[in-house]
Amino acid sequence: MPLVSKFLFFSKIIFIITEDSSHWLKLLERVGDNLLANIEIYTSPFCGFCYRAKLLLNDKGVDYIEVDIISQPKRHSEMIRRAGGLQTVPQIFIDNQHIGGCDELYELEAKDKLDSILDVKETR
Repeated sequence: MPLVSKFLFFSKIIFIITEDSSHWLKLLERVGDNLLANIEIYTSPFCGFCYRAKLLLNDKGVDYIEVDIISQPKRHSEMIRRAGGLQTVPQIFIDNQHIGGCDELYELEAKDKLDSILDVKETR
């Protein structure tokens, strides 16, 4: 039986890495460095507020799922439902919780609350 060389804790999941699974260790550490909140942003092309919101998320180094409601029109009604009837873009969801739009995202940043919501780790 291989010796356990490292424990990795991701959320509530524990990965046990053994000596003979070093290739998985590197992969899991890489994934673990990016294991952040689940972020979804509904956007449309040529939207300045969408651009600014994505710019802030990119600056934070987080991955997000972008849903372009123009190229995916069926998703527009999904956005409206999830956002409590709001029809403007962007609409941002973090871990399935509605954050709001660009202004609300920047407001969280100004109040130093965004990093904790995003689970951003200091790696810089």
